[in-house]
Amino acid sequence: MSKIRRKMRILVLLLFYHCATKNAKSYQTSNPNFILIMVDDLGIGDLGCYGNKTLRTPNIDKLAIGGVTFTQHIAASPLCTPSRAAFLTGRYPVRSGMAALSNIGVFLFSASSGGLPPEEITFVKLLKQKGYSTALIGKWHLGMNCNSRDDFCHHPLNHGFDYFYGLTVTSLRDCKPGEGSVFVAGVRAYLATPLQLIGITLISLEVLHYIDLLRIPRGALRYFFLISTVLFGLLLIFFYTFPYLNCFLMRNHQIIQQPLSYKNLTQRLTEEAVQFIGRNADAPFLLFLSYLQVHTALYASKDFKGKSKHGLYGDAVEEIDWSVGKILDVLEKWNLNDKTLVYFTSDQGAHVEEVSSTGEVHGGYNGIYKGTNAESGPDDTSEGREQKETPPIGRHEMHCPRVGGSTTTAPKRRRRVVVVRDSLLRGTESSICCPDRENREVCCLPGAKVRDVMERLPRLIKPSDRYPFLLLHVGTNDTAKNDLERITADYVALGRRIKEFEVQVVFSSILPVEGKGLGRDRRIVEVNEWLRRWCRRKGFGFFDHGMVFQEGVLGRDGLHLTKRGNSIFASRLANLARRALN
Repeated sequence: MSKIRRKMRILVLLLFYHCATKNAKSYQTSNPNFILIMVDDLGIGDLGCYGNKTLRTPNIDKLAIGGVTFTQHIAASPLCTPSRAAFLTGRYPVRSGMAALSNIGVFLFSASSGGLPPEEITFVKLLKQKGYSTALIGKWHLGMNCNSRDDFCHHPLNHGFDYFYGLTVTSLRDCKPGEGSVFVAGVRAYLATPLQLIGITLISLEVLHYIDLLRIPRGALRYFFLISTVLFGLLLIFFYTFPYLNCFLMRNHQIIQQPLSYKNLTQRLTEEAVQFIGRNADAPFLLFLSYLQVHTALYASKDFKGKSKHGLYGDAVEEIDWSVGKILDVLEKWNLNDKTLVYFTSDQGAHVEEVSSTGEVHGGYNGIYKGTNAESGPDDTSEGREQKETPPIGRHEMHCPRVGGSTTTAPKRRRRVVVVRDSLLRGTESSICCPDRENREVCCLPGAKVRDVMERLPRLIKPSDRYPFLLLHVGTNDTAKNDLERITADYVALGRRIKEFEVQVVFSSILPVEGKGLGRDRRIVEVNEWLRRWCRRKGFGFFDHGMVFQEGVLGRDGLHLTKRGNSIFASRLANLARRALN
């Protein structure tokens, strides 16, 4: 009997050993899970782990402390669509046809026939081939259909995702009632003149007909008036129907909410993500959680609205941090911490020029010019470390080349900041120069043109300066008389002159001058578009104030800023100077 018991004990021990070694082997060879978290238009200055002291982001900070933070992780594009295409494919967006030649560069309509080509190889497809469950929750913005409204050739499910819950396009001001429209600036620039001409023509013909100077058949006038009314009506129909046709929530191929409601939207996305993780806790999975925040239109749920120190934008950032905390909690609940890599990023840098019609900043704080990255995961043995080297596939756009910088504690170099401006920005000097009046200077050149700056450069840049930062806000007066060819030629000549100096340069966009005619407004738009492309080619920075500054920022004379305009511009330029000195 004792021999039988001894044999039974040995057999049990062997079984335990076999099970233990089998489990250990399966654990070692099991595939890790991946959670990729992408925020829309978040800047590096808006997170505690990158130095922000006023926005509360403890969960994202925890992710950074336990993992790696990237300080030079550059995006493939400063726009949503091409940046996301590069993120999914690991290739420059131009190679997949996602880098547009137009100034828009992104998909604005669900009916757009373009999108990420079906033959493109995404990392999602590769992981799916390895047996992963895959899901995209949130924003897609890489197209939906090709030839018909239901072929779904560009849909997420056609690019490797098993499950989709979110928007195929993007969140816009037009999607949220009371937030205005992103198309107003385009209507003003390209349709205002034709509509005004039509109106003037109608009135003139009616007057001439009334005083018998020109006999026009009543039928012709009515026909002309009818066409004008129809065109105006179509414009109104476009604005009214846009949210219904383009702002809708989908689950896989089915529309489940039309138009989209922003009420508790981030909480709904979070709940979908939590449920997906729970369903796949026992198998390898890839979750791409792509928030609609903090892209405009801004929104926040009741629990977060009005709670931050930075208005609705800050509320949105803090709600995202809450959502990240929920994702980390569910990983801990299912004991997935040690086998899940969590990657946090933004699709590009903050839209710093985004300001609402009431003057509220809707595009980031602290002078943000780069996006953010933090990641943690299994086998991450060095906690809280920084990664300065740029990875092969960069992630974040620096809106201002070489402005921005690291979160290291190296001593700051004393650099001069020189802001050259015309009289339009008068009143911003004290904010820009504070607190370092020794090394900051605002050079006001009333009536200055681009050519005048070229002549003034030797006096602005001192021989003792160590790589000074030069911000040029000129060009308003050039647009009064000169044509586009003459203005661009002066900029090119100034660029050649600047290359002779060791200086970091940022060109500021030209502000539209109210009351000076639509022709001049259009010329300003053309110059700004050319200037943006030219700065990118030449390696200069470009600071875009945006068309939104037309309303409530310029005084009635169109030559000076209002009190609110001074406050907004001074804050932005001071932030830019501060980042340059870091």
